[in-house]
Amino acid sequence: MAEGSSKFSMEQLKDDLVTVATDVQELAGAFCPRIKSPSPLEFLRDYVHPNRPCVITDAMESWPAMRKWDDDYLCEKFGERKISINVTPNGRGDAVKDGFFVMPEERSMTLRNFVSAMEASRSDEGKINSSKEGTNQGSNGKKGAEANEVDETTPGDVFYLSHQNDNLRTQLESLLIGDVPESIAFV
Repeated sequence: MAEGSSKFSMEQLKDDLVTVATDVQELAGAFCPRIKSPSPLEFLRDYVHPNRPCVITDAMESWPAMRKWDDDYLCEKFGERKISINVTPNGRGDAVKDGFFVMPEERSMTLRNFVSAMEASRSDEGKINSSKEGTNQGSNGKKGAEANEVDETTPGDVFYLSHQNDNLRTQLESLLIGDVPESIAFV
């Protein structure tokens, strides 16, 4: 944008974002290596300290969760547990959509309803129970127990469990007992 110009240019903003993304990619590199369960020293030295991404493979095969966890098991054992989930119209949270920066909507729902919502979002049909997080009012406008009555999903909505700093330990801690180790060897 020209110095002294106060007119906002969407085209210039897009150009600037592409330039920044290109610069970051050149600085950090586009290669993301796949590594097998690194030692703590290797992980810290080669990936954490230089802030380099990697994909860690073969680290969870021995976990009971890998054999036990499927939709039926999770719904049977923890189906009524309330969790906070994110919903976006296209699966991209914290993204630009139609010229606006969009953050995911947060909803509070049971784990069972979350599983149903994910299934419905894959097929763009079905109904789910949900309520707006932090309120006693559901998206159907009703309060209290009525807020959990069946609501329509919006076609294209993508439901996911993704929050900063470890969803498993903050929202689903009791689910982990016996299914996931208390610590990971390379961390």
